[in-house]
Amino acid sequence: MRLVITVDIDVAESGLDEEQMKDNIVSFTRDLLINGAADQGIGLILREVDYSV
Repeated sequence: MRLVITVDIDVAESGLDEEQMKDNIVSFTRDLLINGAADQGIGLILREVDYSV
């Protein structure tokens, strides 16, 4: 199964360094999913969820 999730992250609200985040995007995404956005103080809007089997 492939799961596709599209979110817009408010970098300023979240206090993130966009370049550092891009350089570590796999770790960032893993942490976001495992730890949850709210626990990390990440501001985001869920835009799309899609999947295929």
